[in-house]
Amino acid sequence: MPVFEYEHLDGECELGEHRFAILHSVGEGELRFCPWCGKDVRRVVSPVQFRTRSGFSAAKAAKHGLTTWKRARKGEWEKVDGPGVDGIISSEEDRAALEAETQAEPDR
Repeated sequence: MPVFEYEHLDGECELGEHRFAILHSVGEGELRFCPWCGKDVRRVVSPVQFRTRSGFSAAKAAKHGLTTWKRARKGEWEKVDGPGVDGIISSEEDRAALEAETQAEPDR
């Protein structure tokens, strides 16, 4: 089962956390409310990192239907190889939220 990360829409949980992770199956769907305090929550995309063997290449991954991306600049990713769109660009709202979060936690 995958781990999904959620954040509270209106401040923190009464337990003191703004974000939390929870384990549930994909078929269960997204949570709409915090299981501890009942406040509204939304699922967020968590950073993912994969480590590969030394023989990895974007072309090999593409043969198996996977897409390899590289960061072009802050909030923008370019496709190296594989299926899908050629680039991903975050919205201004997402960039502003990331900037505010980064400033709040400078030791990231």
